[in-house]
Amino acid sequence: MRSGNAPIYSTPKEDPAFSELIANLKIKDFPDMISKIKNRHIASGRLMHAINEMAGVKDLGKYVSGASENWLLHLKEKIALAESKVTKAAEKYKKSSNDEIKKQVKDELESCGLLVLPYIKDEIEAGNTAMIELLPDLVDKYFAEGKDNQADRTKDYWDNWFKKHSEDIKALKAVAEDLK
Repeated sequence: MRSGNAPIYSTPKEDPAFSELIANLKIKDFPDMISKIKNRHIASGRLMHAINEMAGVKDLGKYVSGASENWLLHLKEKIALAESKVTKAAEKYKKSSNDEIKKQVKDELESCGLLVLPYIKDEIEAGNTAMIELLPDLVDKYFAEGKDNQADRTKDYWDNWFKKHSEDIKALKAVAEDLK
């Protein structure tokens, strides 16, 4: 037991306060969450875990037990990596329609979780509509919208999806800009 008789939980999911906290947070809340982490809010550790859980960023969770500055530094690196990986993925998609390359690109982007979403959106808006193929797996994994018929997911579908989730995209971009 720690001081104040607060129990020590081996994982954040065992902590009832974490479950309550994350149930009420959305991706659009990321900028506020980052601000609280920067200001060493009493719930900083839980907020870091919540972002890890919600954004699906690989290997970021191992930095939660350290100082929040260390975690923020690694988040900043993951954001830069996400942007770089999407840029490289876009180049690969423009050069090849090979299924093996497309699978490789999806696997590479998976480690960055939702951090890639604003950059994929930018690529699609810039005319690289082949990048639409990356969205179903990402969206189905992190958004509770149910898996509808992927064949019906046209550019118009994704344009509407991005409009519906504009607050989430803006929040992810705001975090990226804030940490640059």
